[in-house]
Amino acid sequence: MSQINDAGLINYDIVLKKLNQIQTTLDSDDKFVQSHSSKIYSSSEKIYKISELIGGHLKVIVPKIEPPYINYLPLDINHINVIDNPPGVVIMILKTVAEKLNLTYEFIIAEQEDMGTLVNGTWNGAFGKLIYNNYDVIAGGATLRYDRSIYTDMTFPFYYQSYGMMIRSPKQNRNYTWLIVTDPFSWPVWLGIAVSIIISALIFKVLTRLLKNISNEEQFSIVESLLMFFSIFLQQSITRQPINCSCRILIAFWWLSSMTLLATFTGSLTALFAVDSIIYPFKDFDGMVQSIKNGKYTLLMDINYPSKIDMIAKSNLPSYKKLWYEMYDNHKVNFVDGFLSGIEHVKNNPNYVFVAPKEMLDIYSGLECNTILLNSEILSSYLSIPFKKDSKYTDYFSDQIRQYLEHGFIDKWISDYKAQIYSENTKRCNETKQQTSSDVTLGIDKAKGALYVYLSGISISILVIFIELIFYLSILLINKFK
Repeated sequence: MSQINDAGLINYDIVLKKLNQIQTTLDSDDKFVQSHSSKIYSSSEKIYKISELIGGHLKVIVPKIEPPYINYLPLDINHINVIDNPPGVVIMILKTVAEKLNLTYEFIIAEQEDMGTLVNGTWNGAFGKLIYNNYDVIAGGATLRYDRSIYTDMTFPFYYQSYGMMIRSPKQNRNYTWLIVTDPFSWPVWLGIAVSIIISALIFKVLTRLLKNISNEEQFSIVESLLMFFSIFLQQSITRQPINCSCRILIAFWWLSSMTLLATFTGSLTALFAVDSIIYPFKDFDGMVQSIKNGKYTLLMDINYPSKIDMIAKSNLPSYKKLWYEMYDNHKVNFVDGFLSGIEHVKNNPNYVFVAPKEMLDIYSGLECNTILLNSEILSSYLSIPFKKDSKYTDYFSDQIRQYLEHGFIDKWISDYKAQIYSENTKRCNETKQQTSSDVTLGIDKAKGALYVYLSGISISILVIFIELIFYLSILLINKFK
């Protein structure tokens, strides 16, 4: 068991040891001899004989309890209550195959909760036990990797796993300063409206100028044209109108466009009052890396998943290289011992982002009201069940896994675990806020943007009147001294 400090995190000397071990593997850059045969998973051709598989006895090493693949270790695999107490995907695969082949298992719990990695040509963890000792299979979801497939037989992948990112919910969801003015439209839309008014005014000025000598069209200055189209946008009437159809058509369609824009503005503003939206500090993996680089967040991971740390370290993608630099060189990473410890740490510490299996984060994001699961997937990989090299059972298990996938049993077994967790934690989330009618009323905090616009209009009007007075007095003085 890893040593835990007062903050509930793994002591940093252990963290540095783990990171240095991975960095050493990177620096050595182990190359595999091409003579090794790699059996990732078998083909669809049946090369086994059922008669040779029936009645076998397999020694199974269990590195760790890892829901929803290993929910618990059953005392008797043939007597499991799969409805009320689902054992997990891998246990169900072992159980169903045992029923078909009359197999028996001997489960041995590993001393270390680690699948194992290849370090200086030697395997450690559960893979080391499987390769060097008298074991037949690892009970768990092992990431499908080339180096593992050289020394063991990996079954057909039973699940495509992705990692997700969870953070604590921000305390302040929205800044209402300019909500009533700017939020219904984005800034590009406001800019587009301003440009449309200017372009329409210029076109209108050109049209009236061309029609001056043809039909004695009413003339407007460029300022008057701008004010006309701005007034139409605000649904104000205009005192002067053009005579010709071309100019009237331009004004009519701008009026229709303005009505549509204002209707959209009103609907969007109503939605903003009714929905308490959340402003995310970042939305994807690149944003997370940038937030970690800027010191706003610290990465949090489970120390029992070194293969994912290894994936980050060995990736050639620029974003993963940046993340590994922040982890290894700038020490912007902390580890917890177990998934639930990570959830609790994120709940109590706002500046951490917990990276963990997304199927588990998805379950607990529905239980923990003060956490947010970002809609982004990272560190995706296939999960497989490792067997001893040249095992006669690998192909049969692979065929069974294919059938389970085709018939939806894998997804069902994961859903069974999710339903069990929800049934056991119906009252865990105690921060749910029911929305009442008073929540959607227009308070001063949401309306102050309109007040600022009104005060700005008064200030601009006073400023303009002073400028006009100064200009008028200047003309009088000039005429007086002529």
